[in-house]
This record gives sequence, C-alpha cells and structure tokens, in this order.
Amino acid sequence: MIPIRRSWGARLAAGALVTVAIAGGGTVVAQERAEADGPAFVLVDEQVRLQDAPRPKAAVGETFRIPEPVPTAENSSFGTGDYVVSVTSPDGVTAEISPTGSASEPVYEFTPQTPGDYRISYSAVGENDTVDFEDFEVVVGNDAEVEKARAAAARRAANDNQPQVTFGSIGDIHNEWGDLDKAFDLYHAQDLDAALFVGDLTNNATAGEYAGLKEVLDRRLDENGDGKDDISLVAALGNHDVGPGMTGYDLFTQSTGGQRPNADYVINGYHFITVSPGSGQLDEETGRPTQRSTGNYAYARDWLHTRMAAATAEHPDRPVFVLVHHPLKCTHYVSNEWYGAGLSEGCGDTFTSVFDNFPQAVVWGGHIHTPNNISTSIWQDGGFTTVNAPPLAYFEMESGVDNDTTPNDAGDNAQSSVVEVNGSVVKVKNYDLQAGQWIDQTWTWDVEEAVKNPQRNFPYTDRRAAETAGPKWPAGAAVTVSDIKEDTAQVSFPQAEPAANDVQDIVHLYRYQVVDKATGATVADFKQWSGFYILPLPASRGHAIRNLKGDTEYEVRVTPYNTWGKAGGSISASFKTAPPPPPVDPADYLVYQDFESVVPHLQTGVEHNMPANANVLGWTKTTPAGWTITNSPDMPTGTKEMNGWSLMTKAFWQNGDDQDRSGFTLGRNVVAVADPDEWDDVNDPESRGRFDSTLTTPSAPIPAGTSRVYLAWDNHYREEEPQEAEVTVEFDTGQKVQLVHWTPANTPDLSQGNKTVNLPVDVPAGATSMKVSFRLFNAMNDWYWAIDHVRLDTEPIV
Repeated sequence: MIPIRRSWGARLAAGALVTVAIAGGGTVVAQERAEADGPAFVLVDEQVRLQDAPRPKAAVGETFRIPEPVPTAENSSFGTGDYVVSVTSPDGVTAEISPTGSASEPVYEFTPQTPGDYRISYSAVGENDTVDFEDFEVVVGNDAEVEKARAAAARRAANDNQPQVTFGSIGDIHNEWGDLDKAFDLYHAQDLDAALFVGDLTNNATAGEYAGLKEVLDRRLDENGDGKDDISLVAALGNHDVGPGMTGYDLFTQSTGGQRPNADYVINGYHFITVSPGSGQLDEETGRPTQRSTGNYAYARDWLHTRMAAATAEHPDRPVFVLVHHPLKCTHYVSNEWYGAGLSEGCGDTFTSVFDNFPQAVVWGGHIHTPNNISTSIWQDGGFTTVNAPPLAYFEMESGVDNDTTPNDAGDNAQSSVVEVNGSVVKVKNYDLQAGQWIDQTWTWDVEEAVKNPQRNFPYTDRRAAETAGPKWPAGAAVTVSDIKEDTAQVSFPQAEPAANDVQDIVHLYRYQVVDKATGATVADFKQWSGFYILPLPASRGHAIRNLKGDTEYEVRVTPYNTWGKAGGSISASFKTAPPPPPVDPADYLVYQDFESVVPHLQTGVEHNMPANANVLGWTKTTPAGWTITNSPDMPTGTKEMNGWSLMTKAFWQNGDDQDRSGFTLGRNVVAVADPDEWDDVNDPESRGRFDSTLTTPSAPIPAGTSRVYLAWDNHYREEEPQEAEVTVEFDTGQKVQLVHWTPANTPDLSQGNKTVNLPVDVPAGATSMKVSFRLFNAMNDWYWAIDHVRLDTEPIV
C-alpha cells in the first residue's frame, strides 16, 4: 500500500461533510447501484464485510460515499478506531479520510477533482506492527476523460523511472557576492540539485577575492549546517581567475572545497565536465595545466574528447553538460566577437569542434557578459548545443551599436539560468535576479530525439529566422523631438512590437538616421538596443542626436530590427536646431579657455581606436598658451593619445567604446580629456602602475581688493574603484586649497557627468595671482574625465 500522506496542503479543500476533499471542487455521484451485501475480507485476523459494495464508477463533481467495514462476528470488538480509510488519486497522492457523523454511524466521503483511476484502501495495524489492507478501484469520469487521464499517468510513471537533475547556471560573478547570494536564494527556493559557475568568479584572482567566494559558498551550499552540501557545486576558471603564475589554480581549488580546474563530475546520473584555460600538459591527477593561459583550452582537448566519448557511450540518450568559460567562436549571441581557442575552428559551414559527433553535448560559456533575454543565446546549428551562462556583473553586447558594447542602462543586472532535466529532455529557463521575475525565454529539447537526426531535430537553429518578420509599430506610433538646442536634440518613440511568431523573437535594436534636409547629407547613422535586457521592458525608447549644426533643419528616421536583423517599417519626424549662441569674449574673464586654439595642432590617430582614427585629425599634447600637462614620473606609458591629459575633439575621443562619452553635450569641439580606461588598452600599463596626470591653467592675475573669485567649467566625469580626482587652486602666497576631491566613496558613477561645476574661491590676504589644477590619479582601467569652457572671474558665473 502507498504510504499515507496525512497533509495534502494546497491539493485539498474541505467540503460540507468531508474532513478531506480532493482539491478542485465538485462531488461524485454513483453511476451504478451497489450489491445488497458488500464484499468480505480480513483485517488483522478480523473478518469484516463492507456494508455496501464500493461503487465501481463515479462522475467528477459530486460526493462519493465510502462504505464502512463492520465485523461479521457478533462478539467482535472491532470498531471505527481500529482501521484507516484512505484514497489514492490518479497522480499517486494518498490521503487519509477521517470519518464524520457519530461514533456509532461514521461517514466516509471524498470529493475528487480530476478524472482517472482512484483506489480506496482499508488498512489496520496488528500487535506486531503488521499491516493488513484491502483495496477497491473506483473509475471517475467519462470514457474519454479516463482514457486521457490514464495516458498522463503512464507518462508520469515513465518519467518517474528516468533520472532527473536540476541546476542553476551563471557566468562572470566578478566578486558580486551580494548578487551571488540572490542566486542562491533562487536555487534554494527552487530546491535545485546543483549550481554551475562558468568562470570569472573573481576580478583579479587575489587571495582576498577568493576568500570572499569561499565565505559565500561556506554559507550557502550547506545551509542546514549538517556538513553535507544541500547544493552541489560545479565550477570552472575564467581568464580573470588565473592570476599571475599558477597561484590562481590553487586558490580556486582551495576556495571551492576541492574543485579541480578540469574534472568530470556525475550528479544524479548526469555528467558535468569542467574545462579551464591553461597550456602545456594536463595533469589528470590534479586536473591542472602545467602552464598558465587565460584563453586557450587546446591542452585539454584530447582529455575532453575522451571524457565525452565515455559519458555518451555510457548513456547515449542523456545530455552531457560542459563548462568552458570562453564560448566557442561563432556559436551563440556575440560569440563571433569574444571567444576562446583550442576547442573549435572556423565559422558557419567551416565550423568544426571537439564536440562534433556528440549531439549530447550542452556547452555552457560565459565571458561575453550577454543576457539571456534573446533567443540566439542558445545555438544548435553545429549538431550540438551551446548556451550562454548569463552574468552577475554588467552586460555587454555586440559592437557597432551606439558606438559601444555596454549599454548605459545595463550596469545593474544579474541573471541566472535554471535547468530542469528529465531523462533525455532538457528545459532551460532564465531568471532576472534584479527584477525578481522569469524572462520570457525558455528552451526545451529532447537529446534522445536529437541523437537520431541532429540536423533536423534540434529546434534552436537559424532556421528560426525564416519564421519571423520585421517588427511592427503600434497604431499611432510617432517620433517626438524635444530639448532642441544648437547642436543636440532628444528623440523618443514608443517601443515597436515583434511580429507574430513561435520562436520567441524580440525587438532587438533600432537604427537612427539623421539627414540634413537642405543638403540631403546623412549626418548621423547609428543603432541603439531596444532595452530588451531590462524587465519590465521600457514602454518607450529614445536617444540624443549630437554634433548637429545650429539653425538647421533635419529629418530623423527610426527603424526597428528583430533578433535576426529583419527590419520593420520606419517612422520619422523633422525639426530645426536653435541658432548658435553669440561668441564669448575671453577678455570678459580672468581666465577663459575652450581649447579651440589647438585645432591647428591636431594629429591623426596612432593607437586609439585604430584603424578608425587613422585619418582623423583629432588629438594633440600641445596646450593653449600657459597651460601645462604634468604626468607623474611613476605613471607607465599606455595608449599614446591617452598617456595623461590630452586635447582632442569629441568625435575622435568618442570614436570607439562610447560608454557615455558622447553624453558630454556641454563640451563643444575640442575638450581636455584624461581617460585611464583607454590608456590601459595598449601595453597593459595598469599592471605596472597607476594613471596620474595633472592639467594646470596659466597664472591668472587677481585684481587688487578682490576677496573672492569664481571658478566654473563644463564637466563630464565617470569613475569606479580606485580612481580619484581633485581640483586645487594655488596662490602666489604659497597657499594651496583643494576645492574638489572625488572618490568612489563620495561620488556615485556619473553624478558629475555633463554638468557645469561652479565654485566660489576665497582669496587669501596678499594674493595677487592663482593657478587651477585638474588632477586624475590612482586610476587603473577605470573611466574618464573631460572638461571644457574653463572660466575664472570676479563675479558669479552664470
């Protein structure tokens, strides 16, 4: 007999005369009358007979009365408390039925909710804990309903005999321990078996960072403290986890409770194989490479092939999960730009890999920091599967969109995949940990079916593109142009919608085209993501149009594109920019500098965003008269144009990864720039020291009797740890005053972006002149600082 479950929770609902009712409402009526006398049977040496025969058929929706067993011997002491009546529903759940009515006339009833085969059981326990029971079957529902219920029960029974495993998968944690706690909250709530970490667990592979990882794992893997992990961990190293020498491999193993860089684990009958970057040879005893590498896996290729062959020979119809931090080139979303080496070659028709002939392979890759809100984050065109492991630390996308790969609205994000495997069927769900909701991308396939014909039976291939069309605009959609100035305007519009489809298509991005109506010349042509990675999806989208001419008529046209690059129709609007402001007379200020005087000295690009800037006259180290640039003698040499403060056009500076550099709309043509982020792109200077550079004004005379002067400049500043910035004034009396000191602790990112800073400065007694210095220091591969229109005057500057 199936053990009695005494609490059915939400499955049960009480009825008028029922202690326990099968949830869903409805009662049961008898379809046939019972025999006059019920059947007899023995319960623990007592001969009993049911008062009536159990009704063999019933209909969904009415109360079903269960006959009471009574002893056949006149002198028997057998009574109501000596037996238990229970009912087992078609889904296999058993519940005890408690009698209502009186002790002398107990009433047993239940209320089934669904059609199918039910079993009524009478049981009793003897003195030696022996259990006797007698079962009777009751069929509920009409013939069609019962046939359908029996088929579902057969499928459940088959699934019950299949292996099952559930796990979460994330990539690129990068020390985001708070978000990792959110992931574990989800994993415990979903009662998952395992957690997959697909590399870049840390930023710099330091002992302190690995200690942070270990602290989280110690708390969250074994939450009940019984010394046995509630969730099994499977982890691989990424390029950020290797560190100098071989120390990263050791720290990884120590912090993860003994995980090996390359290993083959089995959880609930499924293989999970980890492959970590390295070079040289693979030491199979320790799972370590003999030499370090941050992006190559060739040294482990033969071992991986051997493990794949063994796992698939053992269970040809089961998936095999592989963790490789760098994705295979030209597989899922953005892997054509960011990928590893050693496990695959070629793209498209020339693509080959170690996973050829292994349709069971499900290869998880991180590294590219892309979200799973787009259906091309899974790829099966090569006869096996690759899946993006979504990051906890910031999103990056494909290049060529909005002059950047990092959307400005995608820095605060965290996602995880949640995978359910039943036999040969894999289901990948995706969850937004920040929004606290499931993403509308769920991917399901059957490995057993795929093995039969990988080219035909995998559903997540580029064949999906043929089932889609370009996005559609909602009725009445229009472009709105606002905040129109001399050289900028703001464009906005409602979101387009995906055309009807069955392949989870989305509106991926928008193309903006801006045309000078007088000349017909296209003055701007760029793309912007739809915000598809944000939940809930923003209702509208918009972008600033920059570098326009004053007093000029323009037309802006917006076109939506879907996942596979199919364009929808365009909507457009016309506008006219404001006239230019009157020219500034520098003689009206003690100091006025817009840096336009250096235009004759601008040079073509050398190392910054080459070859795009190769023929662009856009930068110089030549300063206006009296201005100086001073780099710390300890500052290493990086990208030539960015080696300390430089004067450059906004177009030259922003021609690369935008990362909101184009947000400096207060700056005009030439601006002063200190950019440690771009400085670190050549020669890896941050590994040898910090960025430290100072831009200083010429000495400015202070009129006699002046007790206060006013300093203003247009500012665009972005930072992260450990970057700092300061503005100081130094008087000819020797006194030095720090006016500004921005640090990550006191300056939220972009809080000093695209704004005019206006500061009063008290003049000490006896001072007749002063200099102003702008210093950016203690910076690594951090962000940037740009200034323009530096003004100093004796009156408040408006």
